[in-house]
Formats: sequence, C-alpha cells, structure tokens
Amino acid sequence: MRSALLAFGAGLLLIVACVYLVDDPLARFVHTLPWARSLRAPALGLPVLVVSAGFAILLGAFQVSTHHALKKLQEVLIVASFSLASAVCVDELVLKRLFGREMPDEFLQGGTDAFHWFQGTPFSSFPSGHATQIVSVGTVFLIAYPRQRPVWLTFMGLILIVLVLGNWHFVSDVLAGAGWGVIAGTATMVLWRSKSQLRAPREKVKDCGQDFL
Repeated sequence: MRSALLAFGAGLLLIVACVYLVDDPLARFVHTLPWARSLRAPALGLPVLVVSAGFAILLGAFQVSTHHALKKLQEVLIVASFSLASAVCVDELVLKRLFGREMPDEFLQGGTDAFHWFQGTPFSSFPSGHATQIVSVGTVFLIAYPRQRPVWLTFMGLILIVLVLGNWHFVSDVLAGAGWGVIAGTATMVLWRSKSQLRAPREKVKDCGQDFL
C-alpha cells in the first residue's frame, strides 16, 4: 500500500509538471513536424478495443452458460474486457467531464491551453481515452503473462508515443490516462482473483486453466 501511494503521488507530480512545463511547447513543436498529421489518420481513432471487449464479454458469458471451462487466454481476455469497459466508462462519464480540457488542435487554434472544470464532454482531452484503453488492457496481460512483459510494455509505450507525436493528446493527458488504466486493470484483477477464490478451491481453479489467478 505504501509503494502504491508513493507511486500515485509521484505520478500526480509528474502530470502537474507536464501541464505547466511540457504540454504547450511540445504540442507546438509537434505541430510543425511534416509527418505528424499522418499519425492522425481517422482509423486510429476507431474504438476497436471497446467493440472487441464487448464481443469478448458476450462470448465468455455464452461459454460459461453452456458449462464449458474457460481456458487461461479466454479468461484473461474476459478480465481485460471488464477492465477496459470500467476504465472507459469512468474516464468518459466522470473524469473527462470533470476536467474539461481542450484537445491539442483546439489549443493550437486558440492559443490558450485551458481546463474547463465540470464542463467537459466524452471527447475532452484529459485523461486520454486512448491511453486508458490500451493500458487498462495491457495491465491485465502484464499480470497474467509476466514472461511477456517486455513485449507488452514495448507495445504500450509505442502507442502512447504515437498519441503525443500525432497531437492526439498532450503528454499529461497520456500520463493521466495511462495511470488510470493501471489502476483499473489492477483493481479488476484483484476483484477477479477474489471472485475466483470464492467460486472454487485453488486446485479446481488451476484445473480450469486459471492458474494465472
């Protein structure tokens, strides 16, 4: 708990520092890059993960209803889907509406980076919804497959960098979204572990391919 609180505090300080020292100049610089606009392709903004999560939850529910034991990857996908769904709902319905920060494009047009408290929409910039999605899913896979952590960390890192270099979001937006994704993913895993331990003894859980819990 102490380590988690220290990490949370350090993350908040880093986000505040980026808001005041990094976000505006970096957004202006990225805007001058000739290839930055190509990273804003409409396809990159499609809610692919959200749609996939819905299908994963429905398929998992169907398999459970037919009394089929879930394999490890299937259960990980379901847990990741619940993590994604909860993270996105809180981000878009609560956090974005609370902070109401303008997107980098709006900042570049108006010249003023501002937070409009309690006036945001699901399309506001802070915290980044893209970062929340990828990290909430990635955190579950990091916990479930510790040997593949370098692969997942590299993949998530590249996506987060693209969000900044494409001026989808400010740096602090991405950090806040990633932080919230870690919290959502970890909390979902803890709740799922607790549920699994109540549902069956440890030996039966392993027999069902749930040894990652």
